[in-house]
Amino acid sequence: MRTCAYTSVAEVLVGGIRLGLVAALLAAGSFAQPTGDESDESAKRPKIGLVLSGGGARGAAHVGVLKVLHELRIPVDVIAGNSMGALVGGNFAFGYSPEELQEILETINWPLVLRDGSDRSDLSFRRKLDDKNFLIDYELGLRGIYPVIPRGIAQGHRSLNILKFLALGWNEIDDFDDLPIPFRAVATDIANGEEVVLKSGSLPLALAASMAIPGVFAPVRIGDRELIDGMVVNNVPIGVALDMGAEVLIVVDVGTPILEADEITNMLAVTSQMIDLLMQKSIDEQFRRIAGEEKHTIVRPELGNLDSSNFTRITEAITRGEEAARAMTSSLQRYSVSEEEYAAFLDRQRRERRALPVVDKIVIDNDTPLSEGVLRSKLETQAGQPLNLEILKADLDRIFGLKDFERVTFDFPEREDGTHELRIDADGKSWGPSYLKFGVNLEDNLNGSSNYNFGINYTRRALNELGGEWRNEFQFGDRIGSLTEFFQPLDERGRFFIAPQASYVHTDINVTAGERLLAELRVLLGELALDVGAHVGNWGELRLGYHRLRGFVEVKSSVAAMPDFDFDDAFFLAQFVVDSFDDVNFPTTGTSGRVAWSWASGSIGADVDYQKFSAAAAQAGTINQTTGVVIAEFGTVLHGTLPPHQAHFLGGFLSLSGFQGDQLSGQHLGRIGAVGYNQFAGARNEIFGFPMYVGASCEYGAVSNVRDDLARDAILAGSVFVSVDLPIAPLYVGYGRAEGGVDSFYLFLGQTF
Repeated sequence: MRTCAYTSVAEVLVGGIRLGLVAALLAAGSFAQPTGDESDESAKRPKIGLVLSGGGARGAAHVGVLKVLHELRIPVDVIAGNSMGALVGGNFAFGYSPEELQEILETINWPLVLRDGSDRSDLSFRRKLDDKNFLIDYELGLRGIYPVIPRGIAQGHRSLNILKFLALGWNEIDDFDDLPIPFRAVATDIANGEEVVLKSGSLPLALAASMAIPGVFAPVRIGDRELIDGMVVNNVPIGVALDMGAEVLIVVDVGTPILEADEITNMLAVTSQMIDLLMQKSIDEQFRRIAGEEKHTIVRPELGNLDSSNFTRITEAITRGEEAARAMTSSLQRYSVSEEEYAAFLDRQRRERRALPVVDKIVIDNDTPLSEGVLRSKLETQAGQPLNLEILKADLDRIFGLKDFERVTFDFPEREDGTHELRIDADGKSWGPSYLKFGVNLEDNLNGSSNYNFGINYTRRALNELGGEWRNEFQFGDRIGSLTEFFQPLDERGRFFIAPQASYVHTDINVTAGERLLAELRVLLGELALDVGAHVGNWGELRLGYHRLRGFVEVKSSVAAMPDFDFDDAFFLAQFVVDSFDDVNFPTTGTSGRVAWSWASGSIGADVDYQKFSAAAAQAGTINQTTGVVIAEFGTVLHGTLPPHQAHFLGGFLSLSGFQGDQLSGQHLGRIGAVGYNQFAGARNEIFGFPMYVGASCEYGAVSNVRDDLARDAILAGSVFVSVDLPIAPLYVGYGRAEGGVDSFYLFLGQTF
């Protein structure tokens, strides 16, 4: 694959040189259609080997070739594959039909597999909080003061489990020669660059090793070896198939062609070309082993610009594979057999799955400080019931959603007494349990007004058996702040918790009357709080707490003389937060919302008495690829007068677009609106591989110091925008306009919902 970079490639290329060793054993044979009974036919025809190369998403073309081989009644006696070729070939050898393999490849959520991501529906509420506040979806470990980087973007949680699920229901086979079709997978020993031919053990583990693209997937340990993709040492394992006794070969090469000089136009192209050239040496060596022997057939699907990392084009790759094989029908037909012999081949290759047996016992292997009870609380699979794949998958993903594990996998062996034990292996992160996450926010109206903020989150997780954690947040830029919180669950299910915290904020706010600016204030405040709360599933959180604030206000400007002052504030807070969005940046379904009530009184330490209420909600839905998000927000003071730091604010991109961020403030707020967006389809409508969206919004709302004036003062606003979903945060370029001629262009980087 051309998306990977290897280290020490010179060492990797040393292995695999076995030139001419088998050539003397190969002899040109006759491919006339065999006749006679089945045993005679099998004895007369040559042994057919299928060689499937690596190629990432391009490797889906192998399935198309298999479909044509089936139509032409061509049996396969041995298979050798690498990477995606191993995935397709191994599961075909295991018993899957080409049609089943196509459905498997088309239904895999490849983006999640390639980054070991979690569906937000599987995340715990605490991890959703991190996901929402710190949008850069990458987590660094921390050992003392030194950062620790994972050995791959993905550790294999999803890829290995997919392979294990595919193997469930079949008879367990340790020797790959005992499969319906003998099979070999190729991998590379990361320690010495040697080629490793996998022919026994766990087939899912062997396939995972062969597919472990360096930098994308962490190496896979098998025995005492750490294995990665075999792409450099032997991406087209012709010699392996010959060593298995194949007399004639059908070789499917889906590798990326070498670029022409005028196609190497940037740094990425240079790196990709270097890797491809190094790979090509071993590929050429393999093809020399069958050079000049016309009895073999080489199929090279025309895949054009279909990149090895573009798994959105799986179906297209399969179609291209079919087309390439059909174009070579005249060459392939010489391997065809009679209907009777092919039926016998299918009887051997196509096995029926067994009904999954009852789970007699569940064993959890957990190497983190978390108690076994915390993990068992995530399981719906129960002993005494037949194993259900969908339930088990959800169980594993919920445990993985705690974000304390590299991978959560399983085994389901039959014990000596005939019972079945479900083993769940939860491997703690090798770069934990202290983590760093980052976030960034930028809002610029391209007319002199801008806000820039950068955030860092440091969290020390799994402090005890119940999952206590110490969370620290730091923000720099136009808003300076810090927060430290000790979060302690009170039960193994994590339903109840206590959370003391301390924070500091240094920010500027506007005091307005309608659109008229009355004062610009700089507020510095420190806060101590003690919250207790409860989680509702993983989608809701209720908090009750006491908050004590001490602050200072510097008057930067004011229409009337106004001195600097300090203040005390203290209030009881009741808050309920909901988050079921399926995506934090561009949700297509789900709800996000918050309802809060606070009561401040001089009797508990506040300078002024007040009661504040606020509620906000956003609901996402999608029809025909177009997503709409309906937004509603209301805030008011129920009693007294809100101090400046507790006022309601409005203004900015998608929040009365046209105005500057938080330009308007008041005692009361009301806002409704809708945002619609559609993702551009196709790779050409991406920027550096990141999806692009086009959208628009319609907004209506106001802030006022008199609640009854909200409707009268309401302003209609709207925006149009184009956005790119970057790894650090979504980037928006848009234009907003509000009633009264207030408008603004926006360059916005950050969260909008």
